[in-house]
Amino acid sequence: MLSKTSITASVRLEKLTVATDIPKTDNVVQGRVIERTFLGSRLQLELLVESADDECLRVCVDSERPMPADDALLWIGWDAADMSVLRD
Repeated sequence: MLSKTSITASVRLEKLTVATDIPKTDNVVQGRVIERTFLGSRLQLELLVESADDECLRVCVDSERPMPADDALLWIGWDAADMSVLRD
């Protein structure tokens, strides 16, 4: 019998690909921008991920990078080798 285990996964910000087109990475997720927060040199984006039961994903990008308007769909991509997984 398999038991359900909670984990925390993290990826360093510089290892994430944020794009309007699907990135060529090992892992991808698509989300809709629901909030932006300016943090000086970074812009924090809250994305609603409909394919994950409407969970939110928070990513940071360089604030100088052009970003689409709120409610736009973005792809977030990362490679498996860049991910750290910890049991909660």
